[in-house]
Amino acid sequence: MCSLKELGLSDNKLSGQFSQVIENLPCGCVVNSLEVLYLHDNDFTGPVPHLGGFSSLETLQLDVNRLNGTIDESLSRLSKLESLSLDGNSFTGVISETFFSNMSNLQELVLADNSLTLKLSHNWVPPFQLKRLSLASCKMGPHFPKWLQTQNQLVHLDISNVGISDTIPDWFWDLSSKLSYINLSDNHIKGKLPDLSLRFDGTRIGGTSIDINSNHFEGSIPSLPSNSPFLNLSKN
Repeated sequence: MCSLKELGLSDNKLSGQFSQVIENLPCGCVVNSLEVLYLHDNDFTGPVPHLGGFSSLETLQLDVNRLNGTIDESLSRLSKLESLSLDGNSFTGVISETFFSNMSNLQELVLADNSLTLKLSHNWVPPFQLKRLSLASCKMGPHFPKWLQTQNQLVHLDISNVGISDTIPDWFWDLSSKLSYINLSDNHIKGKLPDLSLRFDGTRIGGTSIDINSNHFEGSIPSLPSNSPFLNLSKN
């Protein structure tokens, strides 16, 4: 077990306190070797215990459990972390930019469907470049998050139902040519849509799915990329 790099227990019917899972690991050596921890889609409960000692951890997937409480600040010490998935739990509290200060390797951040509030300053420049960001149903409004402008590697973006009540900036549509999924639905976003056929790569395999339903967009329906598989403009 001292050389264990990956532990996968996902998609089972495991239950009990998450802290007990960590306590039952042979912590003396696994703490330094473990790189991947998959515990998603189980029935674990309780808060996230102190994990700051897992210095090699690159992937932490705890999504779709019954975890609760605030997100332990020890996670901010995981400087090698590339993927953090905590969605579909009952986490509460506030996450500030300090939490991410050591996460320069982060590529995937999934916090959706929790009762979390992100308090990030208007001029914040993240230390990471994300490929996947999902914050659905967290709170991060009312202003459109300017820090997204720094994220030019995004492939998947979901900031639906996050309390944005603002005009969408023009730079948003030039955010990343790699975007395959955009979900801005269930906010109060205003503005007009540009010619989307010019903003996204119409030759990329799979195209770009766009969901902006239940906002306050106005104007005519724009031209679309020829390869877009999904577009939802309803309730605008």
